[in-house]
Amino acid sequence: TGETQWERPLSMGPTPHASGWFGRGAAGSTAGASYERNNEQYLKRPARKQVEYMASKHTILENAYEYNIWYGRHVGGDFDAVKNDQNEPAETRCVLAKDAGMTKADKSTRNYGQTNFCLFFARGTCAMGKECRYFHRIPVRTDLERFAKDEAHDIFGRERHRDFKDDMTGVGAMTKPCRTLFVGNLVKSEYASPRELEEVLWRHFGEWGEVENINLISRLSIAFIRFRFRSTAEFAKEAMSNQALDHNEILNIRWAHEDPNPVATDAAVRADADALVELLQKRGVAVNDKNAEFDTPADYHLPPNKKPRLDDHHAYPDTDAQYNDWQPVVDQATGDTYWWNKSTDQTSRDAPAHVANANADRALAALDAADRVAAAATNKAAANSLQKSTENYTPSSSLPAGWATAHDTTNGQIYYYNTLTNQTSWQVPSLSCSD
Repeated sequence: TGETQWERPLSMGPTPHASGWFGRGAAGSTAGASYERNNEQYLKRPARKQVEYMASKHTILENAYEYNIWYGRHVGGDFDAVKNDQNEPAETRCVLAKDAGMTKADKSTRNYGQTNFCLFFARGTCAMGKECRYFHRIPVRTDLERFAKDEAHDIFGRERHRDFKDDMTGVGAMTKPCRTLFVGNLVKSEYASPRELEEVLWRHFGEWGEVENINLISRLSIAFIRFRFRSTAEFAKEAMSNQALDHNEILNIRWAHEDPNPVATDAAVRADADALVELLQKRGVAVNDKNAEFDTPADYHLPPNKKPRLDDHHAYPDTDAQYNDWQPVVDQATGDTYWWNKSTDQTSRDAPAHVANANADRALAALDAADRVAAAATNKAAANSLQKSTENYTPSSSLPAGWATAHDTTNGQIYYYNTLTNQTSWQVPSLSCSD
């Protein structure tokens, strides 16, 4: 029908676990459109000040402490305090229904493409309100194209690193886009059933963007929450860190590792392939029509398939065909042979490389053959000598007194020597020799 829509059609069924960009969202869900409508309403009013002043624990005196670019924060005398804050409940929380609104970032059309979201607003601690230079709202689909152009920074303008930190906290990885959050420190005993706890997770995390899937592992009191978009996952991570649900939890929010499940991995690969097909279709490329004609010149021909790689990667390709035009010619004046190329009319006293190599190969083959013949003759002679020696061999026990047998190291034959007189003999000694 040519109809298009952002939401996943109900006829497509639920989204595959750990899917890629294409086909995100719950089947038949209209949550994405609701976030767009809420954002339009928020922008009709000025943003509210969340606090009257920013507490000193959230501010850093300029040039007072050293800034660690890896951990993305200042370090100094309050380093231990900041570290301990990870186990303390958050004092403030962002409430979109009351706090979201228009700021200077929404009014500035010139710098709109470079403006980021307010990190303090996400944590509920921004004291600027409508005077803030950053957005006081959640990311929506209209922001995705801008974020896709800058993978080196998150939605708050912080620089991403190549890989995740060891504890999976921080800004995130530039080379591994992640939409899934790990949520720890859940208090399952405060809820009647795991289903109730899951519904609470949907309600609290669904405030920051469209949640695609929640995998609650009740026996471990942890959950994995996958958002539809990476930008909303980044916002939710900051907004829910150290927050509570319906009771006195102190949530531990981190980035989640990639799912090692082969089914989830295959689903992600298929989803990436679907995304590529969808992109080509939007650009007018025929991907489903087998009879589609390519827009190529009339005289264009597909190149031949490449030859398979040789088993021996040290082997040289066959270049004999390049020298087929060389022919030997006899000089009538001197009787010497020179070489002439019938294609280029080039002459040379030296034989072409392929001829020289062939002559060298034949010479080496002849030398190898001669060596084999000589080795065979030597082996045969040694065998005959050994056989002859064996036939004439007389055990030492039947020799006269003082005589013994030995082998000549030069020809391998057996000879006899007298241990008393040092006399040697090729013939078997008789009894007269001992006398």
